[in-house]
Amino acid sequence: MNMTVTKLMMAAGAIIFLTACDVKDPIHETDHPDKAKITVTADWSGIGQGIAKPSGYTVAFGDRTFTAMADKYTLPDLIEPGNYTLYFYHEADNITINGTMSTADYAAGMPGWFFTGRLDAVIDGGKHHELTVAMKQQVRQLTLVIEATGGTVDKIATITGTLSGVAGSLDMSNDTHGTPSDVALTFAKGTDGKWTATVHLLGITGAKQKLSGTIKFTDGTPDDMILDSDLTAALATFNDNKNEPLTLGGQAEETPSPAGFTTIINAWNKITGGSVIAN
Repeated sequence: MNMTVTKLMMAAGAIIFLTACDVKDPIHETDHPDKAKITVTADWSGIGQGIAKPSGYTVAFGDRTFTAMADKYTLPDLIEPGNYTLYFYHEADNITINGTMSTADYAAGMPGWFFTGRLDAVIDGGKHHELTVAMKQQVRQLTLVIEATGGTVDKIATITGTLSGVAGSLDMSNDTHGTPSDVALTFAKGTDGKWTATVHLLGITGAKQKLSGTIKFTDGTPDDMILDSDLTAALATFNDNKNEPLTLGGQAEETPSPAGFTTIINAWNKITGGSVIAN
């Protein structure tokens, strides 16, 4: 073998050696190259003013659930790669969770402030995924203010009623409101002579929202009056912007009916400046 061939072989060997040295093992961000690490951060910036965020929340996907006690939380288990839908929610008074369905028990009392989140994620093995979810307020405060008119105003003792078409359930997977329910309302007289009732609602659903009630007078005179009012138009966008309390005011007018007198409220107007009332 001549000198030229020998030099060429040595040069080729050096190139192969250097190339082999430049090949590195893949870098994994987890202890297991085939599984992923997930850290989630709950963003509470969209909740209503004056409302405290919960002390913890649940992260759920598939058949797994994890409890986070801080805004930023790393799942204790490594996760297999795949496409996932993650759900975020927390415990709230008078609300139960079954899968993605949340249900309010209005008979037990007003639902507590309730927040949920949903996130679709593609999870790759060997990676550390850091995800942020915007928590959405799902319970809204509604205040109804009635200004009574007529000659019997000073004799009103109580005003009670029921609001129909209230959402009793919410599907967290698509924000669909369902289960039309009735919610009891008890009005209190303010120093301005107006009667006010405040409730917390999961939303509204169905074709109509109607206030039906009774006005009672001191000493039973005059006879009880029926209160009847359609709030469908006034509550048409109630499920939007739940982080803002809604206050509606209406003027009650006495109208003759076959049974005596009925009190109707023909128009409800939005009143600005309403404040949040805690549970």
